[in-house]
Amino acid sequence: MSAKRSILIVDDDPKLRKTLSGILRVKGYAPIVAATGKAALDRVEEEVPAVALIDLRLEDISGLEVMRGIKERSPGTECIVLTGYASQESAIEAVNLGAYSYVQKPYDVEQLLVTVRRAIEKREAREALRKSEQRYKQLFESIGDAVMVYSSQERFLDCNEATLQRLGYSREEFLRLGVADIVHPDFHPLMKDNVKRIWAGETTVVESAQCCKDRRVIPVEVNARRIEYQGEPAILAVVRDITERKRAQEELQHTLERLRKALGGIIQAVALTVETKDPYTAGHQRRVANLARAIATEMGLSEDQIEGIRMAGGIHDLGKIAIPAEILSKPTRLTEFEWGIIKMHSQIGYDILKKTGNV
Repeated sequence: MSAKRSILIVDDDPKLRKTLSGILRVKGYAPIVAATGKAALDRVEEEVPAVALIDLRLEDISGLEVMRGIKERSPGTECIVLTGYASQESAIEAVNLGAYSYVQKPYDVEQLLVTVRRAIEKREAREALRKSEQRYKQLFESIGDAVMVYSSQERFLDCNEATLQRLGYSREEFLRLGVADIVHPDFHPLMKDNVKRIWAGETTVVESAQCCKDRRVIPVEVNARRIEYQGEPAILAVVRDITERKRAQEELQHTLERLRKALGGIIQAVALTVETKDPYTAGHQRRVANLARAIATEMGLSEDQIEGIRMAGGIHDLGKIAIPAEILSKPTRLTEFEWGIIKMHSQIGYDILKKTGNV
């Protein structure tokens, strides 16, 4: 029997139980009958009905007590009380205690069926909301990043388990904190500016640092946006630990520095090799490199471009390696042929560097 369509009828009038059961069965419901309050409570222990129709005047216990017992055993069951005119005040009391509604005897069948249908719709809507909230909670807790929600007063309203594990707080401790309590003081100005942008409707991604309960500081990336939380505006922040990313960036930077120094050493060795072969122009490449760097700096080029120009200037005569030493160091005037060979050094240097893939 489907709990979504089962209706418990609690009434000590056998004729009413039979008539009402027949009407409900025709309409596609699954009636369950009980002649006494105790029998009704026993049936609820066995099977959870979607709706309970309860006569307020029963022989053994009052309908209000039955309703309380049903709600204790099955909070999701909607209770509709059946009452005569003389007990209307009790019916109103039942509604105040949690009954969905009441129907007066002798009841109008159509009115009763409409009330039952709406009670079931309310139960199903509540159940759908409960399942939706359960799915949201499961998703919320399954995210590996820290997720936190805070109010316009920058007080925390909620967080997932990953937040508590990372920062070392219990849930009660964390929900007593404000955003500023976990953000490193160096990032407070950035935090305040970021919050203003979020309230203005932006979705922001910024790097920051969080302070743990044990005073450890963790570099983080914060992705935040404005949301509605329990009917009020709030900020949802997904906070990713970027410790490993920062460590990788530092290692990469150190590697680049080592490579830059190694490349500088190679460039210097090449320059010295050229100067050794052509002692008459010793220092020329260095002076060209310094002059080129000064011009590039004045032009406002990037640091990488300036460094590249300096290195290129330091080996711009690389092609002289292929020129015979007797021509480079010839003390007398060069012949036309020898001068032609000298002028080839720039092309030779280009061809050498081209083979390395650097030009």
